Amino acid sequence: MATNTESSKNAGNAILYECVLTIIGIDGDSGLRVLAVNILGRFLINRDNNIRYVGLNTLALLANADLKAIQRHRGTIVECLQDPDISIRRRALDLVYLLVNPTNVRALIKELLNYLQNADVEFKEDLTSKICAVVARHSPTRKFQTDTIIKVLTEAGEHVQDQVPGTLVLLMCC
Repeated sequence: MATNTESSKNAGNAILYECVLTIIGIDGDSGLRVLAVNILGRFLINRDNNIRYVGLNTLALLANADLKAIQRHRGTIVECLQDPDISIRRRALDLVYLLVNPTNVRALIKELLNYLQNADVEFKEDLTSKICAVVARHSPTRKFQTDTIIKVLTEAGEHVQDQVPGTLVLLMCC
């Protein structure tokens, strides 16, 4: 069903979504999980906001089971940060936050910092919070963490949580 269903209509997307839920529910082998993730990856490039949202939301649910398969769609997920719909941007940010690890932290932080320059005011606080949390958790060096926090403060100073400047002072002193 999952490989032969047309996804150009809502009925086809509903069937595909149910296939994904079935794969998740039976806790199938990694090949089936990859199939489910790839179906959801196709949802992310759909023009319909609801389908993109469902794709992002379900990928976040799968993050614990198969983060490696989701990493293949990282570029598309990051592109969703530019979506005009704020609910899609928020889900994409949550998913990017889950995708960051020590091997991709530099690349994803660079993407998030680039996005921070153009982000809407109502989105900046959440974005700066996620960036600071990611660098605190996965920063390869103290210098990288310090430089990133300085960039965040420079770009979105008034939208940064109160504890961030204190964290910067501690990093520079110790």
